[in-house]
Amino acid sequence: MAPLNPNFTDRWFLDYESSQGKHTMLMRTEPAADAPGVSDAFEVFLQALDPLLSQITVTGLRHSNAGSNITNPETYTGQVTFGSGSQSAINSPAFLSFVGRDVSGHRARVYVYGIVGVSDTSYRITPTENAAIGTALSALRETGFDFWKSINALPPTWHEYANTGFNAYWQRQRRVS
Repeated sequence: MAPLNPNFTDRWFLDYESSQGKHTMLMRTEPAADAPGVSDAFEVFLQALDPLLSQITVTGLRHSNAGSNITNPETYTGQVTFGSGSQSAINSPAFLSFVGRDVSGHRARVYVYGIVGVSDTSYRITPTENAAIGTALSALRETGFDFWKSINALPPTWHEYANTGFNAYWQRQRRVS
């Protein structure tokens, strides 16, 4: 399978802040997707994860057309705050990632930072272990045909779990020289 250019699809970027830093979530879509629909899809997904999040605040929405590397600001129309409380400094590099593949074998992935923390020693959480994971997977599957695409612009089949871990970049940012 030949690699695809990262700008092969329309991309929407949700900018948000947790108590430990600024992050961006990526959603690939069909060209017909619009800012209100994308805002709703992000909102439903983040509402599902609300019990697993420290307080995060949406700060903006950007869009980049397929074939372009330029992002343009868009109006985010969804709920702005999700989760509650502050994230501990030790958990600032903690993330959840949802992974799937489309019928051509191309991957889809969604990362979320600002989670309360990683406590599962398998670094994988299933819907039977935490209901919020199942609700989030439903949000990825059911928000409409236009949203949460793979890099090949096809709907992915999402794995029945979320991976957890610590991002090395954010670990290095926390280190004191």
